[in-house]
Amino acid sequence: MDNPEAVKQAAANGLGIAFVSQFAVETDLKAKTLVAVKVQGLNIRRELKIIYRKGKHLCLTASAFIEMAQKLQR
Repeated sequence: MDNPEAVKQAAANGLGIAFVSQFAVETDLKAKTLVAVKVQGLNIRRELKIIYRKGKHLCLTASAFIEMAQKLQR
């Protein structure tokens, strides 16, 4: 499934368990419709991209953010 909402619905309907981002289930956890389980020793990383419109001039704040993100990646 490529949609976090579909994954959450499948888990909520008893079709199994899933890995989703904390952000994606924040409301569900507060409403107690889903339960989160911490898995010790599991370090999952995912690749994120910074995107912006081609040819658009970036303000100083946006440029500084990109520079900071690139430094943190190293």
